[in-house]
Amino acid sequence: MQAGARAWLTFRGTQMTYRARKRDRKRRGGPLGKIMLAVTILGSLVAIAVLGTGLWVLSIAADTPGIDQLNPIETGSGHPEVT
Repeated sequence: MQAGARAWLTFRGTQMTYRARKRDRKRRGGPLGKIMLAVTILGSLVAIAVLGTGLWVLSIAADTPGIDQLNPIETGSGHPEVT
């Protein structure tokens, strides 16, 4: 065989088996994996923040009295403290 014909079988000057080449191709990740990890983490943080805000709103709503239990605010009663 010529040296050029076997060049695709070598890696850093040593001959690689089929399994070693396949493993090497799998490990060769690009920036896409890191971008996907960052997007996943960011999405998880946003989901946690939205869920926390929703639970906070629900807890505030549970502590407030019903609309039928509220009294109207009297305005114009002539007291200087009330504006």
